Amino acid sequence: MIALGDIWGDIKSDPRVINVRFNRGYLRMIGDLVERRGFHETKLYLWDNLNRSDLEYQSSALLSILSRLEREEEIREDNTTVGYILKELSVLKSLK
Repeated sequence: MIALGDIWGDIKSDPRVINVRFNRGYLRMIGDLVERRGFHETKLYLWDNLNRSDLEYQSSALLSILSRLEREEEIREDNTTVGYILKELSVLKSLK
């Protein structure tokens, strides 16, 4: 069973995530991308977006989150769960 509580705690306390205001459309697009293409292609896309001033902080935070999720074997095998986490990140982030 996936321990999402522990993973979410790590993500929520990450300084690269705390101060970022995520765009829901961007999160949805990245979530869809990871579901269809997986971690590697999504990371390449995010690395490319680090050069865009409007997406730099979001992309950096999402790269950190993907790296954290990729360390979990059960999650690494389930792109749908990763996509869901990313798509709902702004909602999850607002929960205390």
